Order: sequence, then C-alpha cells, then structure tokens
Amino acid sequence: MKSLLASAPGKLVLCGEYAVLEGKPAISAAVNRRARVTLRETSDAAQIVVTTAGFEAGTYRYRSTGSGLEPACDQAGLPLFESAWAVATIDTGAGLSIELDTEAFFLGPKKLGLGSSAALTVALVHALLTWQGDATRADVSSRLVHDVLQQGRGSGVDVATSISGGLIQFQRERSGNSGGAASDRISVSDIGWPEGLEAAVLFSGVAASTPMKLKRLDAQARRPVSDRLAAAAVAAAAAWQGGAVAAVLAATDDFVSSLADFSATYDLDVFGGGHSALIELAAKQGLVYKPCGAGGGDVGVVLGDTADRVAHFTKCAEENGFKLLDLDLVGSDVEGLTVEWMHD
Repeated sequence: MKSLLASAPGKLVLCGEYAVLEGKPAISAAVNRRARVTLRETSDAAQIVVTTAGFEAGTYRYRSTGSGLEPACDQAGLPLFESAWAVATIDTGAGLSIELDTEAFFLGPKKLGLGSSAALTVALVHALLTWQGDATRADVSSRLVHDVLQQGRGSGVDVATSISGGLIQFQRERSGNSGGAASDRISVSDIGWPEGLEAAVLFSGVAASTPMKLKRLDAQARRPVSDRLAAAAVAAAAAWQGGAVAAVLAATDDFVSSLADFSATYDLDVFGGGHSALIELAAKQGLVYKPCGAGGGDVGVVLGDTADRVAHFTKCAEENGFKLLDLDLVGSDVEGLTVEWMHD
C-alpha cells in the first residue's frame, strides 16, 4: 500500500511584524524545526484515522462520507485537519492513516511560537493534494486554509516561509474583495543572509497568543503610529535586501523603536514576557534585540556584527530566564516544503 511524507519548516519573523498586515514587507527566516505529515493507505475504505504528536495530541477517527468527513460519535474534531480535508476534497477510494507531528515546536510542554500551525497546514494540504494528484493548487490552498483558521487576521508570511524555506521578503497586498487569498497580490523573494551578521534565538518561556493580539488590534481605530511602523518596515526590508550589516542593525533597531510605540498605543504588550529587559541589555552591548512575531512572550532574536558579543549576550539572557534555542539562522539555508512518496 502506498504512503507519503510531507514536511515543512517553522518560521521566525525578523522584521515587519504588524506592518505586514497593512501590505508592507516583512523579512522572515525558515527555522530547522519541522512539521511532518505521513499518509498511509489502509484496507478500510471509509475510515480516516488521524494521530497527532505535539499538536492537539491524541487519536481522532472519521468516516469518509463521499461528500466530506463525519467524526466518530462524541469526539471533538480537529479544525485544522477538517479545513485541509475540505479544501482538498479527497475521494480516497481507500482508508487513510494520517500522522501529524509538531513535537519539534515544543520545549517540554511549552510551545515555542515558531509557526507550527502554519507549517503543519502547509505540510498537510500539500500531502493531501499530492495524494489526490492535484498538487498544482496546493500553495494557494494552504493560504486559504490558514486564513480560515486565523479568521482572516493573519498576513500569510508564516505559510510563505514554510513553503519557500531560507530567508525571504514577503509582502501581501489584499484585494479588498471576497476572493480572499487566491486573489490577493502576494510577492515572495529569496534574499541572502547578510555576510557578517550574527544572530541567536532565545525563548522567553512565556506563551503568547497571536490571535488575541490581532483581535485586540482589529477592535481599535487606525492611528498615525501605524504610518511610522509602516515606514520603518519598508526601510528595514530595504536594508536586509541590501545586505550591509551596519544598515541592517540600524534599520532593525529603528523598527524595534517604532514597534514599541505601536505596542504602547494599541496596548498590545509586544515587549512583555521579559523582552523589554533584553532590548535594554542588547543596546548596552552594542547589539539589537527584538521579539519575533506578535511578541508578549515566545521567542526573540539578537543581532550583532560579532559572534563573541552575541554569545556573551545569550549567556546574560539565560541568566534572565531565557533559553537559547538551537536554531542556526546564519546562512538561512533551511529547506522549505518537501513531499515524497515512500515504499513500505
């Protein structure tokens, strides 16, 4: 019986958070933590068994009805899986055993905040559509599914990074019509890691909720501070594209300052979870530190022009309760989405 394995990396947004929601560029790096999806054909033509590790750990059973899925009696479903299945519109002709593995995105019981749901969505949608023989629409379908799961609030930068791998500049200009992700103007360009730029990633130990922060932002009127953040995001993206280390550090530092004003104005607590203290510490050591993503916990990145200073900073950060993660950003050659057939 046939089987298939798909995997996709997580992401770290290095610049452009929140501004990317308004169509401005963001810089994002794929990280060497991967979501893995395995599909195996089984003898029961109607039964779909989904097992999960990391993400909503457990076993979920469905019956394929031809027009969709029917969960087992008295069992909670998996919205991510059900959304992906609906988009793929699979007619297997056979049963399926599906394994969803995001354990790499956890440190013990704590979720790291490296885009596990986007990576899993990408791997799952591509696996299902490849199984169906219809992989040509998988990229767009991944964005559609993740948009649904985020109730349309996300930018899609995490999905794009999981598909592309490496270091990318991402920009999404929304169409404003009912077409959704399929009709938005999305641009993704690969960029090289700036030569001589050193980096390390630190975990705060505090979980952060991106959906909650985006919901709070949505509930408020747009204010002039958003224009400053947008301008800083554009300047930072240009600096990263240019590749000069001094320019990258200066532009990223300016973006952090703009993000601090933005966070305070909208009461988003982006710099909670200990990030604020590390920003001050980095500045004293001639480095730049910023939370990544929605902030308020999860992970942050320190950037500098010498490995020794970055290493010294990480030791100080660990003394403040942060955990250095084994994520090698320098070079940013992490492979993007992979899908392969296996022979059992």
